[in-house]
Amino acid sequence: CHFYYFFDFLEKENMKSNIYKSVINIFFILMLLISGCLEKDNYTPEEKGDIAFKEKSYKKAILFWQKSIEKYPENSMLYAKAGKAYLKLSNIDKAEEFLGRSVKINPRQSDIQKELIRICLINGDNAKAKKKIQEVDDFLDKDANYYILHGDFHMISGDLKKAEDHYRKAISMHDNSLRAAIKLALCLKASGSDEEAESIIKDVEQKKLTRSFNLLLLSDYYFLLNKHAQAEKAILIAVKKHPDSQILNLRLVQFYLQAEMQEKALKILLKLEENNPDNVRFKLMLADLYLSDMQVSKAENMLEKLKGVLDEGSITDYNLLLAKCCLYKYQISYAVSYLKKVISKEPM
Repeated sequence: CHFYYFFDFLEKENMKSNIYKSVINIFFILMLLISGCLEKDNYTPEEKGDIAFKEKSYKKAILFWQKSIEKYPENSMLYAKAGKAYLKLSNIDKAEEFLGRSVKINPRQSDIQKELIRICLINGDNAKAKKKIQEVDDFLDKDANYYILHGDFHMISGDLKKAEDHYRKAISMHDNSLRAAIKLALCLKASGSDEEAESIIKDVEQKKLTRSFNLLLLSDYYFLLNKHAQAEKAILIAVKKHPDSQILNLRLVQFYLQAEMQEKALKILLKLEENNPDNVRFKLMLADLYLSDMQVSKAENMLEKLKGVLDEGSITDYNLLLAKCCLYKYQISYAVSYLKKVISKEPM
């Protein structure tokens, strides 16, 4: 209001000299700068983290949320947000750590508990997944994702009939669940019900798949049929949609390794490691890939980079790879010492 009268006064007095024009211009610039600063400083660290996450700057988002956690250490949502960001960065161990902190503060978070169960399954720890399911099953939302998760658990455990029942339950709750349909097809194919599996996949192929996860599942089905070209194509479509996704690129690496296309796997993995120098998992995978190609010195150089930066979840894999290096060099006594560390889970 005061600004309006100020300019009204200038106009009435007809003060149009260059000096007054300069004053007005400077005044406007100052107002813009001040308003910009106020707008920038108006965001809390949590809000800045939310903005960074939407912009796919996951590392930056984590830093902002960690700053908020220092101020609000009992805020379960901050840990959950950081955990989800670590998932985006393919840092499964850190994701599990932060999501675990979130449910420790607030156990009745159905979606986060499901995510923790899924992480157990990703890590191949069925016993831990089973224990987790038993602990939290009473208050989990019984939606389609709930039955898909149970189906995954039984599928990995080898109980195909129970897996099939849970996938069918998920489909009955959500007719348009392509994810459940493709998983059911995978389950049926594994149990020998080829005809129904093929029928489901034909229906799926007629629909336009837009979600990356469904494309990955379709790739798995093609891989079971040894249709490697179609499997690769499905994953590449997903990667093309989200070229910066570490999870999708890592999945492509795993496909190439399974299909014995080591050169393609190495090319992508080197790029992932270059773009994410702090990611321990990528370095471990590279070292393992070098060893499979008998490039022991390159494997040792990669493992050397990990000294002092390993977390507890990576030490076992690190010692196993060191043992393999020693075996390739016929250093049996050193290999045995590293294997003993693995057995006893002794730190470095």
